[in-house]
Amino acid sequence: MPRIDVHASKWSGLPHGTPGGTVTWSFAAPNGFNDFAAPLTDPGLQALAARAFAAWAAVADVRFAFAGDDAALIEIGWSALDGPGGTLAETLSSRRGGEQLRAAVRLDAAERWNLDPAHDPLGSQEVNAYAILAHEIGHALGLGHDPRAGSLMNAFAGAALDLTLRDAIRAAALYGPSPDPGGPGDDLRAGDGGADRLRGGGGDDLLAGLGGGDRLQGGAGADDLRGGPGADLLGGGLGRDRLAGGAGADRLAGGRGDDALDGEAGRDRLAGGGGDDRLRGGDGRDRLLGGGGADLFVLDEAEGRRDAVADFTPGEDRIEVLSGADGFAGLRLRERPDGALIRDGDARLLLEGVEASALDAGDFLF
Repeated sequence: MPRIDVHASKWSGLPHGTPGGTVTWSFAAPNGFNDFAAPLTDPGLQALAARAFAAWAAVADVRFAFAGDDAALIEIGWSALDGPGGTLAETLSSRRGGEQLRAAVRLDAAERWNLDPAHDPLGSQEVNAYAILAHEIGHALGLGHDPRAGSLMNAFAGAALDLTLRDAIRAAALYGPSPDPGGPGDDLRAGDGGADRLRGGGGDDLLAGLGGGDRLQGGAGADDLRGGPGADLLGGGLGRDRLAGGAGADRLAGGRGDDALDGEAGRDRLAGGGGDDRLRGGDGRDRLLGGGGADLFVLDEAEGRRDAVADFTPGEDRIEVLSGADGFAGLRLRERPDGALIRDGDARLLLEGVEASALDAGDFLF
């Protein structure tokens, strides 16, 4: 696959994690800095460039202002690079110390540019214009190539067709996460390691808090929320959501819909809400509340851990056994004053307010 040339830097200077302010961009005429062969006048390509800037603004605290065809801090135009199938585009930068001063995104005029953002360039003679524009604008922001395969900022065209979580994390590390609330589409948001507040709004959103005590709210849609290290608060909202707390004492609330909640490491509290939910405490002493619907609670191996289920209803809710037992006879059930204790090796699960005699094989999934 053809390579995309690299360089790197940051608007508004150091330190990392601080806002980039407002950066102007344009389809400027050739000048002494950009050395374009011709301005970019195709309306379809211009629209894709605007879309790419909006994608980066949605994940990082930097604003972009369109300057038409006047001179701007970031300029986009045509250039004669090395012919078809070679270098697709390059970004030239002027910088001082850790501060980005100007950038010129140069597209190779010899390539065949496809205007469909979903176009797969693998095995094709046409280039996905949106993916390349978004990649080069990432360079103009200060991001170098990502050695990990599958990210938009990987050096090889076709690795990804849009920003990935990895790209959002790297952009937020430079500028901090975007302060804007999520819109009706599919949002991608990542924190910067501090105590972040991320909202998805409508659509199928992916929110990642990373380090710190984060608050993540998915809103409507089938959302994917990842807390990371720290005591996080995750709310799925409407839709079929996936919530993972990460390390720390987290609180996860699925909301309405059939949700999947995983506390992972730490002493967590999980509440499924409405719908048929799946709740797994993970490592640590966790408390699980299914809420309405027929819920599934996970029993798995975690040494020294005992999770408690607050609202198990025999005949309606079930226990998913991932601890090794291959049938009901392989489990040990014990009656306790506070409920039924289920044991399988080191795995333990307490069903509060439930009598062990009320449980049978139909309450378990192996």
